[in-house]
Amino acid sequence: MHRVALLTCLAIVATIPANAADLVDVATHVQWDSVPLGTANEGSCFIRTRGLGEVRVQMDTRVVFANGYVLNLTGIDDPGVIGYQGAYELSVFFIIPPEAGPGPARFECEVRAQIGGQKELELSSAGFVVSESSAPAD
Repeated sequence: MHRVALLTCLAIVATIPANAADLVDVATHVQWDSVPLGTANEGSCFIRTRGLGEVRVQMDTRVVFANGYVLNLTGIDDPGVIGYQGAYELSVFFIIPPEAGPGPARFECEVRAQIGGQKELELSSAGFVVSESSAPAD
């Protein structure tokens, strides 16, 4: 009977991912719900640690458009180490390029967090709509 209980416990523990943890909360927001092609929008990414200690954080941000075009937002420094019960916020303006085309889009913030051997990957996104250009006719 003890062997069966031990094997059952081992089977349950084996199904839990070894590197999964709840180290951070991630939230995203966009300033405008609708923007014309050729204009700009602002995306914000907020990262909060869950109070387990100092967390090493890496972050990638991008905008994904309806036609599949992806605008990777580069040149943004990683948050680095966020302290115990700490937070980090990034706000970034981005231009809506002509290649994007009209339709639904989303600002994405992908966060990789780690404390020792515990790792977490979080993806948060905020949607908006790209409309046709509002350029005046000649």
